[in-house]
Amino acid sequence: MGLAVGNITEVTLWGEKMLENINAILICGEPNSGKTTLANYIIHALLEREYKGVIIPFESYVKILAEKCFLWDGEKDEKGKKLLQGLKNIVVEYDENFWVNSVLEELDSYEKVTQKNVSFLVCDDWRFYNEYKVISERFNTYTVKIEPSFLGDKNNLSKVPFFYTYDFVVSNKSTLESLQKDAIEIVNKILGENK
Repeated sequence: MGLAVGNITEVTLWGEKMLENINAILICGEPNSGKTTLANYIIHALLEREYKGVIIPFESYVKILAEKCFLWDGEKDEKGKKLLQGLKNIVVEYDENFWVNSVLEELDSYEKVTQKNVSFLVCDDWRFYNEYKVISERFNTYTVKIEPSFLGDKNNLSKVPFFYTYDFVVSNKSTLESLQKDAIEIVNKILGENK
């Protein structure tokens, strides 16, 4: 079942089981590496185990701002990417936690409107250390780096957060079956830690 509340535009699926604490899964990777596809597979794997989860991208409000104020057409061509990255960077210079706090506010309002508590928050566009820091202070947090099967733009190092270790590293082998299997393994390992 899908449900859109406020600015949440991604697929939202509900289950019946609850965990004591919310778990956050932060996914990073280069553009078009499969981050959103992996996030959706994670949500589906959670639903199959009857856990409640939601995808809230850090970039939700950036896209809304671009659409409303700059009449962005939704295309992520070079011009669109430049607009989105520019808006995100300008706001970060003003308040480095604005985007991550927007995600937390969206999660809180989502729970109030639906009157349902969430066990998992998945952010499929994690790029900055402060996003990890703020989220991990509030939730059990797991980090996922997805490595594409192609060579990306090595000149733009700001797109993927640099950690010495990630909780999970997924090598996208360019098949949906492979990503789905990786998502199931991630969920199984996280739920094994929470039992």
